[in-house]
Amino acid sequence: MWSRLFRRKPPLVPDPGQHVRLRLRHGWLQGEYRAISGPISGEGGEVMVRVAEEREYIKAYWEGRPAVGDLWPLKQMEVIMPRSWRRGLLGSLPLPPAAPPTEDDRG
Repeated sequence: MWSRLFRRKPPLVPDPGQHVRLRLRHGWLQGEYRAISGPISGEGGEVMVRVAEEREYIKAYWEGRPAVGDLWPLKQMEVIMPRSWRRGLLGSLPLPPAAPPTEDDRG
């Protein structure tokens, strides 16, 4: 009983970079997706989050550009937490390492 009381629940709103599961009318969308924005107000006041496929997210990172994605309603999304977090341990999804410096950054 006590373990249920202290078990952490996944957040309702994903942070940029977190893995998410996308819901359709009759099930879940296949594939791996990441949130690439925080919450955005959509038309009619609906809360949306921009998401990208995992491949696009990684490709954009290595090319040094923002990932391209689509807006998805927050109410049709679920944050996927890492196993260590689901077991009750503190943890977070690993984000890609910082982008390598560009010629402009080197001065």
